[in-house]
Amino acid sequence: MKNKYLILIILICLLVFSACSKQVNNIQEENTNITNENKKTDDAKNNQLPETNILESDDNQANDVNNNDNCKDDIQIQLIKENTHAEYKFFSPDKNNFILEVFYPDEIIDHGHVKTKLYLNSLDNYISDEEYMNSTHKENKTSVIWIDNSRVLLSGTDILNINNNSIEHIDFTGILKKDQWINNYRINTLNTKIAYVLSGKDNIEEVYIYDISNKKWSLIYQQAHNWETGTPYGASIFQIFWDYEDHLYFDTSDIGKNNRIVKYNLSTKETHIFKDNYILESCSPLNKYFILNYFDEKNYVNKSVLLDIINDKIVYEFTGNYCWSDGKYLTLAIANSNSISILSIDNNMILKEKQIDGFNIGYIDFYDKHFHLYMSKKVLGDFGNIYRVKY
Repeated sequence: MKNKYLILIILICLLVFSACSKQVNNIQEENTNITNENKKTDDAKNNQLPETNILESDDNQANDVNNNDNCKDDIQIQLIKENTHAEYKFFSPDKNNFILEVFYPDEIIDHGHVKTKLYLNSLDNYISDEEYMNSTHKENKTSVIWIDNSRVLLSGTDILNINNNSIEHIDFTGILKKDQWINNYRINTLNTKIAYVLSGKDNIEEVYIYDISNKKWSLIYQQAHNWETGTPYGASIFQIFWDYEDHLYFDTSDIGKNNRIVKYNLSTKETHIFKDNYILESCSPLNKYFILNYFDEKNYVNKSVLLDIINDKIVYEFTGNYCWSDGKYLTLAIANSNSISILSIDNNMILKEKQIDGFNIGYIDFYDKHFHLYMSKKVLGDFGNIYRVKY
């Protein structure tokens, strides 16, 4: 009898063991399938472009540029919007909102001035118009500067609060005189002070600092400049930038027709000549690099150089349009050869290049983690296409 019970127990154990093994195998197979599905999903996400509020075009249109026989590498150009005006996006620090500036070349007002329109997040939320003296002025003057995630400086004169749509007008009484205008303006790294460079028909250049919280003005520089020559862009355009230590730099052009950059120390309130025969063009998002411009008399052309501010060293020279990304990469569009180059700031080397025939690269912008090109068949001002750059 004991043997029968023993045999029965053994059979039950065998059946239980067999059932458990089968269940474990099923679980392993199911986990493997889930892992494979997750891997496919992750791979798809990694290869997927960021979402954008711009309507995507079909792949055949994008391939019109990418299939060019003269393409030198694997930079991909994807058409995302066609037959449109040029546009810029200015994102808030937290990236949750942006000001859209749309360039309307058909709206040319008196004396060749160019007009753009500003919108909040979409074309449904019109804010205001922006006016520039010409297309060159548009390329060298900022129109939108975010102070924080809710306040944005527009045209250098108004502070818009996007939470309640209120506008604070900066008081220029006694500062901006008759026949005088704002050339350019920049906010410091702490977003507490705005520096302005003013010019006028009296050939006097003035630089002021406006304290946002105290609403007080300070005149830090005043000098006569040469109206006939001025900067290579014309006497009406002067740049001004802050560096990472809140030192202020601005262009000037004296009666002796010399272009130079002046540096102002906010702590000591002292000014000195920073660079002779150069003017400012741009400052990196991290405020550690400048792009300067000088006139190459031998070849009779304006050239740009990349300046390491910390070491006061020129590390690269180029010609063409350009755009900063997040501080790691600098994109250069070489207009005379219709090409794109990706320059690594880490080692100052061209990483990739692409030739684009049959198009004019009108401008470069950076948003949604990608560079964007506005290109037209003729010149900037015509309706054109917007392309996203992947590399």
